[in-house]
Amino acid sequence: MPAISPAELEARLRLHLLPELGPRRLHKLLSAFPDASSALSAPAGAWRSLGLPASCAEPRRSEAIRERAAAALAWLEQPDHHLLMWDDPGYPVLLAELPDAPPLLFVEGEPALLERPQLAMVGSRR
Repeated sequence: MPAISPAELEARLRLHLLPELGPRRLHKLLSAFPDASSALSAPAGAWRSLGLPASCAEPRRSEAIRERAAAALAWLEQPDHHLLMWDDPGYPVLLAELPDAPPLLFVEGEPALLERPQLAMVGSRR
C-alpha cells in the first residue's frame, strides 16, 4: 500500500463501511476530493451535489462506523494481514478493470499471489 497517514487509512476504512456507498459511489466521492479524509469531513451538501443519498453521508461520524474501522485497523496489525486499495500498485490489474471492482481488498497472506492464476468454486452446498 502506498505510504498514507494513519488518519487517511482510517478515513478510507470508514468510507468503505458506509451503507449504500458501493464501489461506483465511492470512486465518484474519492474523485471529487483530494483524499478520503477530505471526503469524510466534507459537508453533507457536498455529498448531495455529487448525487449521493443522505443515507450514505449521515452515518459517517457514527460510533458504530468508528468501531468497525478500529476493528479493521486491529486486524491489519496482525502479521501477514494487508489492505490493498485501487491506488495500490499491488492491487490486481485484472480485478481493477471491473467497473464494480472492490475498493478495498483485505488480504491474509502474500498479496503478490493475487496476480497468479486462481481457481475458485462458487455454489450452494447442495
